[in-house]
Amino acid sequence: MEETKQRIKEILDQEPLKKRGYKFVGIGADKVVLETPGSTRKIIKVSQTVLRQKISNLLSAENYSPDDFENKNHEAQREQIDELERDEKEIKDIFGEEHFLKTGVFKIKIPITKEFLLSFLGNERANAVEKLPDYFETEIEMLAETQVVAEELRDPEKFSTIEFSTDLITHTDFFKQINIDEALRETRSIIDDNFLVSFEELLKDEKYKIVVREIVSKIIEYTKRTGLMIDIFGQNNITIYKKEDGSIDYHIIEALLPRPKELWDMNMSQDPTLKRLRHYYVYYYSMKSIADMIGIEDSIKPEDLVYFKNSAIPTGEWPPESTIYR
Repeated sequence: MEETKQRIKEILDQEPLKKRGYKFVGIGADKVVLETPGSTRKIIKVSQTVLRQKISNLLSAENYSPDDFENKNHEAQREQIDELERDEKEIKDIFGEEHFLKTGVFKIKIPITKEFLLSFLGNERANAVEKLPDYFETEIEMLAETQVVAEELRDPEKFSTIEFSTDLITHTDFFKQINIDEALRETRSIIDDNFLVSFEELLKDEKYKIVVREIVSKIIEYTKRTGLMIDIFGQNNITIYKKEDGSIDYHIIEALLPRPKELWDMNMSQDPTLKRLRHYYVYYYSMKSIADMIGIEDSIKPEDLVYFKNSAIPTGEWPPESTIYR
């Protein structure tokens, strides 16, 4: 992840992109988050996947002109954003619109040079990029999402902010364990020593306890209703903060897991390599454990998740080496 962040920062420092004045804020699984020079109150999110697809179309065109590939029509991306909004509606119905930040969509033009392509693609399509003239320059138009910056993140000195997110054991550390039982034991240890410990002191304050109870109860309600997870893995995806009047509130900044949805709307029977197991188990164990700490009786159960429906949490040996994803 750090290597990717550094690469994006270097790309933003290239001309003519540097003239746009974008400030790098962060990166999720797919979206690069930027701040524009004209506003510190909004961020923009640019999909690397969509940009990569458009670059591929560009390199396949005969004369590398924006007119030769799908540039002005954004039906596919618009459809993805519409689906995202539909999926978010159920979450907003459960938590309440007041806990979400205002969002929007606008068109953005990204200047493309040979240097940009070499930095962004790396070895991917290197032969096609090398054939371009050194002076090559064009623009790719795509849709970018906007989001108002949470007040507690924009002015951290003014607000006391606590992040509600759990620790996700790395893919390598999870699968290097001798068997499934050891991997799950290691996962529980990480959650116990980090996520749960971070809330032990906080929950002694009744005002915070009420808010954490609401967040956890509604996360569980969403999972019981849909069988899906909320993205509790990302930094600042859910923030709890104290207002100037001393009251406690929270924002859901990023609710849905990175797309496509089919990656998460999956049963274990469809996942023979158990590639998704670490996400689902971390989610289940984190939510169940903190619900138990607070005393929520109707806690989450494995079968509430689509992944574990009609099957128990697996134990024993890993799938054969020939099939497991490493």
